[in-house]
Amino acid sequence: MRVEKEIPAVQVWLRGTLSEDMRAEPGDEGHAAVWLSVLTDPVEDMGPIGVRVKADGPSIVWLRSHPARQGMRTMAHGTLASDSNGAFVLADEIALSTSLDTEAGA
Repeated sequence: MRVEKEIPAVQVWLRGTLSEDMRAEPGDEGHAAVWLSVLTDPVEDMGPIGVRVKADGPSIVWLRSHPARQGMRTMAHGTLASDSNGAFVLADEIALSTSLDTEAGA
């Protein structure tokens, strides 16, 4: 049985480095990939997640989970910037959703 768990929207900082090794998927043309980690999460440390941003601007269109966390989907709108430590994001809207597979009768 699949259970959807909605985590309320929060404001978080995401930090990571620009990456070109994220596989392109159909419809990904014109986007750049950034790997980031959630530094401020009120629920738990989620580790790295993938972020897809428009290549022609700093606006984040959506985030997706790290391959090790395929059950998690993250949607956000924010701004992307960079400094000497790499890329960082201030997400002004972020909603997390996790899908948990549970055994019947558990």
